[in-house]
Amino acid sequence: MFSAIPLDAHNPGPMTGEGNQTYLLFGSQRSATLIDAGVGNPAHLAALNGALAERSSQLEQVLVTHGH
Repeated sequence: MFSAIPLDAHNPGPMTGEGNQTYLLFGSQRSATLIDAGVGNPAHLAALNGALAERSSQLEQVLVTHGH
């Protein structure tokens, strides 16, 4: 079983409007997968690190579904 949480990517712009979401999936064995990476905004990275720490999880993979 897994759980997922959305994270605000903090990336407003012409292609994203007010900004979009990335999704962090938590699986078994404290593994996590990030769907769509965002653009490296410090607020997004802090939220990502916080969510991982709260669940004692480690980011194992990043899946990129599209590029801009």
